[in-house]
Amino acid sequence: EPAGDGLPALRYEVSLTEREKQIAQLVAAGRISKEIASTLNLSLHTVEKHRENIMQKVGVHEVASLTRWCIQAGLVEG
Repeated sequence: EPAGDGLPALRYEVSLTEREKQIAQLVAAGRISKEIASTLNLSLHTVEKHRENIMQKVGVHEVASLTRWCIQAGLVEG
């Protein structure tokens, strides 16, 4: 159900794997998939698959919402 701001309610009880948390933090920090792949020594395809999974679990469709979720979930500093 939507939150009062008209945005869908974000899911905080989501369990992300440690790798997904790392990737979510880097995405929230403004890193692009290519940089994340290089930083974590993963293939671009793997990073993009993780991003898809994270966004699906959290229930968002764009990076801005994922960033907001990461901040509210305490994964990154606001």
